[in-house]
Parts: sequence; structure tokens; C-alpha cells
Amino acid sequence: SDVCSSDLGKTVYWLQGVTPAESVRYLESVIQRGGTFTSNQDQRLRESALSAAAMHRDPGADTLLDRLASGDSDTSIRRSARSLLGSARGAHGFVTLRQLLEQERLPDIRRQLVTSIGGSHQPATAQVLLDVARKDWDAKVRGEAAYYLPQRGGSLHDVSAIIASDTSDTVKQRAVQGLGRLATPDVVTSLIQLAKTNDNAVVKKEAVSVLSRSKDPKATAFMQELLKQ
Repeated sequence: SDVCSSDLGKTVYWLQGVTPAESVRYLESVIQRGGTFTSNQDQRLRESALSAAAMHRDPGADTLLDRLASGDSDTSIRRSARSLLGSARGAHGFVTLRQLLEQERLPDIRRQLVTSIGGSHQPATAQVLLDVARKDWDAKVRGEAAYYLPQRGGSLHDVSAIIASDTSDTVKQRAVQGLGRLATPDVVTSLIQLAKTNDNAVVKKEAVSVLSRSKDPKATAFMQELLKQ
């Protein structure tokens, strides 16, 4: 290994000849040792090791994250593993999360899984989110899917249909918030229309709230119009 000094006066050890598989195994040992740790610092170490493992191209990283995401690991580690499967492990992570969602029955865990799927950029992500937003029996789960749907390529038509048809104000509100994450002209126009004409007070209020934070000229003009009333 090489030894050098950083700008902060710390000694840095650069390890050579370590294979990706060996690196993943070492990081797993750091994560698994966490059963004896209690401090916040040790928890951050485990989280950092998990994030580092997720950056590896070695297939062993997929195996590790799959095991942590579906097993009896610490709750925070399990949640982080699922999040990283969505954001960092591409097609493999997406497939794993979709399977976990199909098997899970607890609403809170299903919502966490939908959030993780919302972090994926795979081509089928929007369709999975649309199916959940339309069909899931739990309003909070549907709402989470509706929030991420427009951000993952779901059509404005589909999101507008969810806002119009879902019986839960929670779902309607989250769908509007999801639209607010986009800055396209057609989305701003749709939000202004919701604020002006929608019959639901929650939808109107949320649309106005989203528009108030927009820098789009049409949103600014609409807010000025409201202030004059």
C-alpha cells in the first residue's frame, strides 16, 4: 500500500491489489459487525460501508444488497439497502424491489418500497408506479406512487386522471406535489388550471402552494393575480 498525507493533515493509506469481490466482502464485514454497535458514529460507519458497497460493479454487491433488503437486518440498514437498490443498482435493483413489493403486505413497508422504486430510472419504473397509484388498497402507498410517477416519466394525463378520480385527499395532494417537482410549461399550465377550477379544496390549496415556489413567469403572473383579489 502507498501512504500519503491529505490537505487536512491526515494520513491516507492507498490499498493496492484488492479485488472488487474482496472489497465487497470487507465492507459486508463492517456492516455485519454493527450488531455490537450502539453509537451514532458506528451507525454512520455501517451506512457508509453500505453506500460504498453499492458503488461496486462486482455482482457480489447485488447479492449483498438483496440479502440486506429482504432479510432480518437492522431496520435502518434494510431501508438503506432498499433505497440503494433503486438508486444505484440499475435493472437488477429494480427487479428485486418489484419482487419485494409484490410479496409485502404491511402498508408502511410497501410505502418504503415504493419510495425506493421511485429512485430507479429503469424504463418500466413509471408503469409499476402507475399500477400502484391506481390499484393499491392503501391510500398512503397510492399517494407515494403518485408522487414519484411524474418524476419517472409518467404522463401528465395519467397523473391528472389520478387527481380527478382517487377518493383520497392524501393521494390527490401527493400527486400535485409530484407535479410540482417538474418545471415544464405544460405542468405549470396544468397546476394553474387545478388552482383555478378544481372542486377539491386540498387540490386547490396544494396547487397554489406549489405555484408560489415556481419561478415560471406564468406561475408568477398567476400568483400576482391572486394577490390582487
